Amino acid sequence: MAKTIDLESDVYAVAESLARQQHCTVGAVVNQTLRQTLIGRVPLEPEPPEQTPPHLTIDLETGLPSVKCSQTFTSEDVHRCEMDVV
Repeated sequence: MAKTIDLESDVYAVAESLARQQHCTVGAVVNQTLRQTLIGRVPLEPEPPEQTPPHLTIDLETGLPSVKCSQTFTSEDVHRCEMDVV
């Protein structure tokens, strides 16, 4: 796509020099430089939301969630909880 922009003479001179060194056009140098500069400052796509909370992981073998807790729960603890619900 052709667009017209005004470059100051010193900027054009540097772009022209780089284009000669890289064996490409001044437009290619300007595009590459702008792309590198803008990508470093503005993300092109929003970052995807975190899929799981940090304390929750998915076991790769079973596909089941695993919750990190501050204490260990045994099968006896689970059985006691089940008995409380009934």
